[in-house]
Amino acid sequence: MFSGVSCGSVPSAGNNSAVQSSTGTNYPATVTYVCNTGYITNDSLTLTCQANGTWSGTEGPHCTGN
Repeated sequence: MFSGVSCGSVPSAGNNSAVQSSTGTNYPATVTYVCNTGYITNDSLTLTCQANGTWSGTEGPHCTGN
């Protein structure tokens, strides 16, 4: 029903993280991030393109050294 809704560009990876995979930019796409080796996060590692055309977050996780 909403599959044509675009959320635009995949949000950039946050501090010390990178995009691991993406299923596109249209609802209900997801993008998964991964922390660089030696880093951890309490942030969500997955953002979802929502039916209203926005991502569930503005950027990837902020990973910090452990």
